[in-house]
Amino acid sequence: QRACALWPPSSRRAAMTTRPGSAAIRRAAEIELLFAAGPRRAAQQLRKQHSRVPYLMAFVFEHCTLPEVRDWSEALLFPGADPAECLESLRVCRAPGHTAEPCCRILKPGETIYHCRTCQRDQTAAVCAPCFLEADHSGHDYHMVRTGGGCCNCGDERPW
Repeated sequence: QRACALWPPSSRRAAMTTRPGSAAIRRAAEIELLFAAGPRRAAQQLRKQHSRVPYLMAFVFEHCTLPEVRDWSEALLFPGADPAECLESLRVCRAPGHTAEPCCRILKPGETIYHCRTCQRDQTAAVCAPCFLEADHSGHDYHMVRTGGGCCNCGDERPW
């Protein structure tokens, strides 16, 4: 891993521990230390500090080649895991028309969802628009709403 460009290591540590300085200088020093640690180690250190990831990635984009950016992206997106395995597990949660597996699509706030009173056993059961439109709900008692977030229940047998 190449050395950081802004300060020599001893100056970074000094900025982190002894000089009060501005928050921006402290954040820059933290990001440089994470960068110096390398992708996998930085990802482990950032597991509970997600707010620093955008700053680190901005630094990476500025100082790295495209293959290095890819390595950093994989390390931060899939910490401690093989990216191919993670992507394969995500592929299982696929678009409408899936076999009896749950859709498991994460619903964003404000997204359109459907509640079908005819089909549901649980009043909180909802499906995303693509799943609803793929299924046949003609003649059913349903309504459309904007969600505050959640997960599509299509394919999950418990609420249906």
